[in-house]
Amino acid sequence: MLKYKVMYQGSEGNEASFGARYSMDFHWRDGSVTRENNINECYHVRQVPGSEHWAVVRNDDYQSRICYQ
Repeated sequence: MLKYKVMYQGSEGNEASFGARYSMDFHWRDGSVTRENNINECYHVRQVPGSEHWAVVRNDDYQSRICYQ
């Protein structure tokens, strides 16, 4: 992982949305490297009932924008 930035998008009740932008290198067994730059993804999360933990209920990767509208 070369870069990872998370941006809070909003929340309502026990649900929230976060956008993320990352750059990452994939190193393959043959020695080649694939670089992905500034990839956008969106996370929709929900609080686990009776807990302070949150779970990802939807992850949309390779988006043209940071997050849901």
